[in-house]
Amino acid sequence: MQIKRVTPIAVSFPMRKPVFMAGVEIRQADNVLLRIEADNGVVGWGEAASAPTMTGETVESMMAAAFYLTPAVEGREAQDIAGALAAMSTRMYGNNAAKGAIEMALHDLVGRATGQPAHALLGGKQRSRMAILGVISTGELASDLREAERRKAEGYAAF
Repeated sequence: MQIKRVTPIAVSFPMRKPVFMAGVEIRQADNVLLRIEADNGVVGWGEAASAPTMTGETVESMMAAAFYLTPAVEGREAQDIAGALAAMSTRMYGNNAAKGAIEMALHDLVGRATGQPAHALLGGKQRSRMAILGVISTGELASDLREAERRKAEGYAAF
């Protein structure tokens, strides 16, 4: 099963409520969806989030990186994820969000093609449950603390 086509797709979704992080107010999620299609028609999906004030990556830079990395990935055996990662690293330094979206899409593609869950492709299941992460960021300490208490009562264990 070879990788036939890599397609990055820029998306922007409004957030239910703004988040204050790294000195900025975030009102929408600007992400890149990454679609990989194999020569047998199976499709895998990945995603990367822009975070210009934290990682330096924007939708525009991730789209450009994905297009630049495409020749290193197309035509390769989909199951050789480590080989694809090495080829991407040789072709381009950094740009970890775009590379991560491609890697995620490859795992999804191989998992769908083989009927395996992602954890089987990543070394096996490590746990049956994990803590729910709650993002708290109103921009004001007192309201953040109230929100944390409310979320904790709802079952969130990490913030």
